[in-house]
Amino acid sequence: MGNSHSRDRTKRFPLIRIALLLVATGILGASSVLLTPAGSTVAAWWPASGTAAIALLLAGRRFWLVVPFLILVGMIANLAGGRPLDLSLVFGTVNAVESIVVVLVIARLLPSRRLRSLGDVLKFFIAAGAGSLALGVLVAITAALLHGADPFRTFLDVTPSHASALLVIVPMALVGGVRLPSLKEFLPQFALLVVVVLVVFWPGHYLPLAFLPLPVLTWAAIRFGFRVVAFELIVTASASLTLTIAGGGPFAYAGAVEGAFTTTLLQIFLLSYSTSVLLLAAVAAERETALNAARTSEEMLRAGLAAAQIGLLIVDRASGSTQVIEANPAASRLLDEVHGDHDVIADAHLASALEALWDSSAATWSDEWDAADGSRLQGFAAVTSNHRMSVQVIDITARHRTELATAAALDNELAAAEALRALNQRQDEFVSAVSHELRTPISSVIGFAEELEHTDLDETQQMYTSVIVRNGQRLLALVNDLLTLAALDRGELPAASDPRSLSSLVTEGVEDLQAQAKAGGVTLQFARGHSDLSETVHAQEVGQILTNLLSNAVKFTPSGGHATVALDTEDGMAILTVTDTGRGIPPAELDAVFEKFVRSSNTGVTPGTGLGLPIVKKIVDNIGGRITLESDGHSGTTVRVSIPTDLGGRQHSAAFATTHA
Repeated sequence: MGNSHSRDRTKRFPLIRIALLLVATGILGASSVLLTPAGSTVAAWWPASGTAAIALLLAGRRFWLVVPFLILVGMIANLAGGRPLDLSLVFGTVNAVESIVVVLVIARLLPSRRLRSLGDVLKFFIAAGAGSLALGVLVAITAALLHGADPFRTFLDVTPSHASALLVIVPMALVGGVRLPSLKEFLPQFALLVVVVLVVFWPGHYLPLAFLPLPVLTWAAIRFGFRVVAFELIVTASASLTLTIAGGGPFAYAGAVEGAFTTTLLQIFLLSYSTSVLLLAAVAAERETALNAARTSEEMLRAGLAAAQIGLLIVDRASGSTQVIEANPAASRLLDEVHGDHDVIADAHLASALEALWDSSAATWSDEWDAADGSRLQGFAAVTSNHRMSVQVIDITARHRTELATAAALDNELAAAEALRALNQRQDEFVSAVSHELRTPISSVIGFAEELEHTDLDETQQMYTSVIVRNGQRLLALVNDLLTLAALDRGELPAASDPRSLSSLVTEGVEDLQAQAKAGGVTLQFARGHSDLSETVHAQEVGQILTNLLSNAVKFTPSGGHATVALDTEDGMAILTVTDTGRGIPPAELDAVFEKFVRSSNTGVTPGTGLGLPIVKKIVDNIGGRITLESDGHSGTTVRVSIPTDLGGRQHSAAFATTHA
């Protein structure tokens, strides 16, 4: 209920103000007619045009609803002043047309309906000029047609009267939201204005002092803004008009011969004062707006500089020595630059660097240094003029310590990596040396054991020799694998062998392992979809790849399972794929099984050394191929090897061949 009541009051309030303005328009119009100077055919001033325009402005887009009442009020005002009915009706209509023109031009050029800048005031001048010119033309034509009056003289008498009224009164409706002045300054200024106007226009005072109110109004325009200026223009116009009609002031004295001359002088006075003071108020408003914006920007900048963690300084050398003229709190904290009566830079490194920059041809400087308190600072400087320089100082202690710690950690990592590499190298050298030393006695043991197998042995002795031979061969295979890895780690490739068809190598490899596969109940087969594959490769390295992969497939596939070899080509390379149905390799271990001595967790008790796949990986890498493993850890493993078929340019190592001799 409370909100609804408030809205109803808001709606009624403009209607009340419009009604009051219409009443004021009628009273002012009748008074202007009655107070027409002697000898003049038109009123000296027509303030009713200003109040009428304000009434339409308050009505907004529905101003057409007010127009009929405005015509009626204008007609009544002219009748009350003693004018005939026909002329009163025409003048009432013409006055309404004037107000309509003013409102339409303001709506077009000044949609905000506020005077805030010089451009706004000029647009208002256009609106007032358009309205008064329209009225002047219509009144001149009407007076000529109805009463035979001189249209040119009528136009010159009427137009300034209405234009000055519009310029003086209408600004009161266009200054909403403007701040009020300080009473301590406004009251003396207004009192001075009243005194000056009375002195200039008081009856019996005829000195030509009409210029005296202008400085006082200028004071208001510069200090108080549009609201006070509009108010004081109305006061000045009303007082000067009333006192002039009473016979006072320079205009009444100058027009003593002819009353019309008094009217003309008074209208020129009001027009010149209103336009000049409004323009001054506009310039002052723009200046104040610009100053406020600059002040706000400066406050924001200073607040930002004060809160900044970067030290900012402006230094000057106009006096011959470098002095700080501006510094934010961060700079004071970082540099402690205040010494004695003048602000000087206490940090010796920065001070000497800036002195050197002054004396050099360079325009900028940057550096890092350790401050006296142990902090690490970074500075930047730029020469902005002959005697001034901007300086930035940043505390980078935390970053510097982090960099030092990172560098130390990196050095430690590099040292650890180098130590590990050296350890691995020594380990490989040791394994290689031991393997070389072991291979000869192992071969001798195997040889003599095989010789014993061909002698007359009983059953127990025969079993002993078989165990010796079998385990000796297993140990010899391990030694050979270790020697192979050592050679591959040194980048030594197998000795050159004759090119062989990849299909024939796969066929032989499958045949060689058929006995082992059958013994374990595993079906080993070569999928001969591409048995006519003609790509050729070096037999030794590819043969070793095949042996290791097929051996693993058979060894880790349970009885009843399958191991399959397939061949294909892709992008100029031969693709060898070995698939088994064994236990597979957990996905998390697919990369690790290429490391030496690493075995999958799914191998269980199946014997092995963990060297087969590392050897295959080394050989594949050395011949420029690629190898990938795919397994879900449950249903077998697929090994895919891409083998180059371009045999040109291969370098082989005799050392590798020696390890397999």
